[in-house]
Amino acid sequence: MTSVFVILGALALAGALAGCVVPVLPGPALAFASLVLASLAFHWQPYSGWFLAGMAFAAVLVSLADNVLPLLGARRYGASKLSVWGSIIGMLVGLFIFPPWTIFLGAFAGAVAGEWIDKGEMNRALAAGWGVFVGTVAAMALKLAYVAVALVYFVKALF
Repeated sequence: MTSVFVILGALALAGALAGCVVPVLPGPALAFASLVLASLAFHWQPYSGWFLAGMAFAAVLVSLADNVLPLLGARRYGASKLSVWGSIIGMLVGLFIFPPWTIFLGAFAGAVAGEWIDKGEMNRALAAGWGVFVGTVAAMALKLAYVAVALVYFVKALF
């Protein structure tokens, strides 16, 4: 049964890594699940309860930041709601074209298009697109950092 939990944990980590760039996958939650699976595999020996509680809390914070940072970036540069929705649609479209790079480009292009449609001013639209892009990249970097920490502790539990 140990190997089943380890394999499931490794699959959860693979999904977590993909979730760093794919907006529909919950990367931090999958990374935390891999730590729980490692704990189950080794009879709750690798990690303390405090460590798992801290990692759960961090996963919640990172997930919240994932939703808030693009909005903060957008607001910082004066984006409208239509610009934010455009960035979400652009990310989803970019997900199917040539991921992960077109996810970034799609978010930027969608934000620019949404702001341009809403306000009709290209300079403002470009600034809004940049804000959404910066917030999205910051959120992805934060998710990647959390998943990297979980990956290190998962591998450490195996050895």
